[in-house]
Amino acid sequence: MNGAGDAVDNPAVSKNVSVKFAWIQLGGLRVGKDESAFDTFVGYAGAVIQDTIVPYGDFDTNVVQYYFDAGSGFSAVVSLEEGEGSVGTIDSYVPHVVGGVKYKQDWGAITGVVAYDSN
Repeated sequence: MNGAGDAVDNPAVSKNVSVKFAWIQLGGLRVGKDESAFDTFVGYAGAVIQDTIVPYGDFDTNVVQYYFDAGSGFSAVVSLEEGEGSVGTIDSYVPHVVGGVKYKQDWGAITGVVAYDSN
């Protein structure tokens, strides 16, 4: 480095740094930056060998969500989300809304998720 203001040789300059997860959770209420409940609640793409070639969901969004677990195998989620990128980001005062219910037992699970995209 030639001087304090010279950034040519500084390895920390011009690096893409991203925070994947930053949230606060109290009980079932989570607020912050997380992945969309549309993906996480159902277990992502499942046991697909190459799930990266199938584009699905937002993986980087700001959320306000509530997760409810009844303890008997029944659970539910409601999530208000901002979206990701120029296509997914909200352009009005209405956030994306995701809701889901799940019934899980030893034999497997039945899960349903619905979403409203404000765009």
